[in-house]
Formats: sequence, C-alpha cells, structure tokens
Amino acid sequence: MKKLFAKTICLAFFAAAVLAAIFYYAYFVMPPTFDDSYQKGFNYQYHALERADGQPKIIVWGGSYVNFSVDSDLLASLSQRPSYTLGINSAMGMSFVSESAKRFINKGDILVFPFMPFWKNDFGMDLIYLCLEDDWDLFTHFAKKHPFAVAKSFPRAIFIKMYNVFHKGIKKNLLKKEAMENPSYRADAFDKETGNYIFPRPSILPDISPAELEPSIRRDKDFINVTCFDVLNELNDFCKSKGAALYIAFPPAHKGSVASSAKEKADYESYLKKNIDAPIISTLSENEFPKDCIYNSAMHLNDKGVELYTKQLYEDLKRCNAL
Repeated sequence: MKKLFAKTICLAFFAAAVLAAIFYYAYFVMPPTFDDSYQKGFNYQYHALERADGQPKIIVWGGSYVNFSVDSDLLASLSQRPSYTLGINSAMGMSFVSESAKRFINKGDILVFPFMPFWKNDFGMDLIYLCLEDDWDLFTHFAKKHPFAVAKSFPRAIFIKMYNVFHKGIKKNLLKKEAMENPSYRADAFDKETGNYIFPRPSILPDISPAELEPSIRRDKDFINVTCFDVLNELNDFCKSKGAALYIAFPPAHKGSVASSAKEKADYESYLKKNIDAPIISTLSENEFPKDCIYNSAMHLNDKGVELYTKQLYEDLKRCNAL
C-alpha cells in the first residue's frame, strides 16, 4: 500500500513537471500568438511604468474606460508630472490591475482609481494569459503571488495556446476581419513605448448600439461587492507606507445612459465615502457627458470627450491639493 501511494505521488509530480515544461515552452519559447490582442496594450502600459524613473508620477488605473477617457500625455502636460494609464480590465479582473500597479508605487506618486465595483481576487485567467505570454517578468511577478491560480489554470492555458498555434492561418484571417470591423480593440491601438491609447476617435460611431445610449447605468450601492473596499483600503495603506497617495474619482458616462436619480447618486457617493479610506475627489454628475463626447459605448469617449475628462481629472486633483 505504501509503495502504491509513493508511486502515485511520484507519478503526480512527474505529470505536473511535464505540464509545467510544456507550459513554459508554449508561452516563453514558442513565438507569441497573442501579440496583436487588445490585452497586449496592458503589457505596454506595465513596462512603461517599469521604465519610469524615480520622479513622482501619476498612475490612473481601472478598466478599459480608463483607456477611452484619459490621455496620459495631456495629463502629464497639465500636471507637469509623468503620467501613465494602467487601464485594461477586459475581464482580467480589477484585482489583477491593482496588484500590477502596486508594484510601481514610489514616494510622491499619485494613484487615481475611477471607481467601478469589483470583487477581491477576481482573476480572469484566460485573458490574463494573453498578457503573460512571452513576458517572463510579468508572469513571475503574478505567479509568486498566485501560484495556485496559475497551477489550476495552466493546463487550459496550454490548450488555448496550442489551439491558436494550429489555427494560425484561420486566426490571422479572423483578426484581419476584426481589424476592419473594430480596430480599436487591438494592440496597435496603443503606443508601445508609453502605453497611451492612441487610436483616433473623432466622433461617435455611426453604428453604435442604440442600447448604449438608453438609460441603463444605475448607481446602486446594493450592486457593490464589499470585498472591493478591502482591496482599496489595503492599497490606500500601502500607498501611505510608500509616501504616495490614492485618490478615488468616477469614470465617464453618457449622461443619457444614466438611469439613477440625483438622490440615488448622492446616496451612492455617500456610501463610498463611508467605506473607502482614500479621499473621493469628484462627483458622478460632473463626469456625465453629452452624446457628442461618446465613441462606441456609454463609458467610452471620443477624442473630444477624452480631452474634457482628462482636464476634469486634472482640476479634481488640483482642487484637492494633490498637485
């Protein structure tokens, strides 16, 4: 019985070692197959922060609404500080984004989170692997903190990688079609050196879904998973320990898409103030924009909207004496 148990353990370790070797080969030796994906913009932003010098900087982090609302070059010009965005959630999970930002926090830095509800440890591994491919630095940083998440998911990651390798011709054709239909969700929509989102958006898309412009966005505190407060308060404490500061703002929204009343929005803001230790520097209403500022969704802005939102964010930071 003992010999059988020992053999089973040895076999399990051998199988794990083989899988780990296949995973390493697939993601860090074979040519990348996800290098034109939208998630690769996250790598550009991540490594731009990695290259930043010790000068105090601004980091605006969050979901994709950050990419579609903040021009980091304009924010840097206004604030006279190097400014960066880390704004690709896209189902990778806000915890993944916040942990990544945490690595680059130094004395004098300003972190801004335009608040959207999320939950603790929300790691969408399938999409995270699109970032981890061919990026050993990002992989080791994540794997050290979340070894079990990686161990549980890498067999599926191998399958997805190999599927893309063996269907490369089909994948290329599909991506060409996607680029024609919606090129705003590709790696080349980002500046590779700065991570800034540079895809031109002169006006609202003519074929935007009518549902995006209907009253559907609700500011309801009952929809907030309270574990996100733990993440933000822990991050706030971490920032203080580093001599940095975390501020909470609000993301943009098309005014006509907001269904909540003034009282509901006030209650929502009050609830956040009671539960988040970091100062809230803006209001929901001041971040609502008319239709001519929207691009392809109620929370994604065109070039005009980006300029307005970035300037608004700068004024919010200046008003609270962050700058």
